[in-house]
Amino acid sequence: MVVKYRKRTGFAVRTRTRYARMRLTTDLTPDKNKLAIYNQHECDCSVNGVQNLPEWIPVYNRDGKQYKCNITNLLEVGECKMTQTALAPFEDSYYMTSKAGAFFLYVEDVGGFYTVTSGLTTMVVEPLMGKDETTYGVFGKGKFIMVKPNGSYTTPISQGVTAAGAFFRHRVFVGVRGGNLKYSAPEDFRNFTESVDGGGTIRFSDGGGEIIALKVHDDALYIFFESGIKRLEIGGDPCEYRAEQIDYTGGDIYPRTICVCDHAIYFMCKNGIYCLKGKRIEHLETNVLLPSKASGYEGCSVWKGLPIFRYKQDNDEYKTLAIRADGSTCYMVDMEGLSHGENGKVLFVDAGKRLYQLADANQGEIWFSGYFSTVDTDLGYVGLKTLRKLRFFGEGEVEVSLWNGIHNINKNLTFENGIAEWKITERGEMFRLYITLHRATKIREVHAEFEVVSRYKEDKS
Repeated sequence: MVVKYRKRTGFAVRTRTRYARMRLTTDLTPDKNKLAIYNQHECDCSVNGVQNLPEWIPVYNRDGKQYKCNITNLLEVGECKMTQTALAPFEDSYYMTSKAGAFFLYVEDVGGFYTVTSGLTTMVVEPLMGKDETTYGVFGKGKFIMVKPNGSYTTPISQGVTAAGAFFRHRVFVGVRGGNLKYSAPEDFRNFTESVDGGGTIRFSDGGGEIIALKVHDDALYIFFESGIKRLEIGGDPCEYRAEQIDYTGGDIYPRTICVCDHAIYFMCKNGIYCLKGKRIEHLETNVLLPSKASGYEGCSVWKGLPIFRYKQDNDEYKTLAIRADGSTCYMVDMEGLSHGENGKVLFVDAGKRLYQLADANQGEIWFSGYFSTVDTDLGYVGLKTLRKLRFFGEGEVEVSLWNGIHNINKNLTFENGIAEWKITERGEMFRLYITLHRATKIREVHAEFEVVSRYKEDKS
């Protein structure tokens, strides 16, 4: 019998400490430096981290009582600074419009909104700042009226209006049927008589249907047709104008979603969401479900430079959506009557028809706890590992739940000097986080410290 001797190789076990530094993102593309979020509610995730949605602050009248909407089919609530005469002080003036086509003005002495006019079906409201007075320009389907702060009004154009109007270069511009644009005399918003120094008409034969909206941006007047856009630059006289067709092929535009921000104009159409900067237009790639057609009940506003849309989906459910500067999106709490006011106010009513506006962290009376969960992560290392420490960078307070594939453990953390640390001992191959944001909380990054075990040959020499 032959006995064979086999040389034994010695192995040892070594524990190594590894680290993972991960930024929070909604991008699900695999990357060891990212901690992807796939489920979020009442919070906003951007390139700057995850934080609570804006808070709500009540809007009060002169008597210190919160404004309340006394109509049931509210479409829009708005506000601007108005003055009765050139010498009178400017005061906040609030209006509302209804889905039935009525325009309501708030009267302080009465303590409620009362009907100024009705039967306009669709309309857009713009403040008109004249040298002697300020009025509301109500551009309804069929006519253009000017409403004073006391509720009295005149009708400069009584027929043919297409619910589109704007105040630009000391004149009022009004869209009328046939793809035409009427303009008033300077500082004389009731005078549309055609003359050298007065009003007139600019005729377009190839705009893309009827004019549905007029928006002022970047020292130009943007004319939105049903399926086309023109950029109008005007010299000293409207007769001296230059119109350029914007290269847009997105289809029918939803008029009530055209939202003017400092840096761009955003709007929705049947093919998605578009961003218009100067003469350049861009289709935004989003994963949100948009309506296949306009309902006429949309709304829009701007918060901190970000456009917000409220729209009705094909299943009749309303959604409120914010568009970030990088083109990504975030759902917000639904805000009925969404519109804008002076000085960047975002106005809306709650379920009890009480008037609110958005506010920064710790400034509102109503706030929402944000919640999100992450996708499973291996922390950039495949295999079994022992998680020793989680370090969060941000501010505020959070409630964290960690899942290792077998069980959950929970911890409440408070940020101190921008850091909240959780020392733990949890083994697993994959980990998942469930995080609740308390008031005024923001998380920018998550760092993990963990241990792995490796085997290596012993050196017998």
